[in-house]
Amino acid sequence: MYNRPVFQKLIKRAEEKRNFLQVLAGPRQVGKTTLALQVRESVSLPTHYASADYPTLRDMAWIEQQWEIGRIRTKQSNDPGGALLFLDEIQKIPGWADVVKHLWDQDTAQNVSLKVFLLGSSSLLMQTGLAESLLGRFEHIPISPWSYQECRDAFGWSLEHISFLEGIQVLLN
Repeated sequence: MYNRPVFQKLIKRAEEKRNFLQVLAGPRQVGKTTLALQVRESVSLPTHYASADYPTLRDMAWIEQQWEIGRIRTKQSNDPGGALLFLDEIQKIPGWADVVKHLWDQDTAQNVSLKVFLLGSSSLLMQTGLAESLLGRFEHIPISPWSYQECRDAFGWSLEHISFLEGIQVLLN
């Protein structure tokens, strides 16, 4: 399995002391979820992953439920590093930033070592929530489309291959 260069940064954040919310933001289909799942598989810490992308109703109570699962995993862990919580497509929940701020601040006050990764694809919604409620509490980790070097390293693609695929995409649009 290929690990993108940003993978190492995410592993580092997962293994270090809890400092900031980690916000993985970028366009749709660039690999945010895949990266989160790779991190989840690669660390020894307990983890919990949940996505607000599923068709069932998601609201602020859903965030609180997922966060509580993360807290339970932290308490059950014998690892001083705590646990990891991944919340995917968080921007789809109205008022998400306020509840995340409240829960993060509670854990900070109570010294709970739950490290949180927020994943989102709508930059406008993510930026609005981050700027309004979470200022000073997060690290933004941009996840961009794959570079030529990544495509070459992962799939052995040449510039000719990429040019051919871009030509097909132009024809389809």
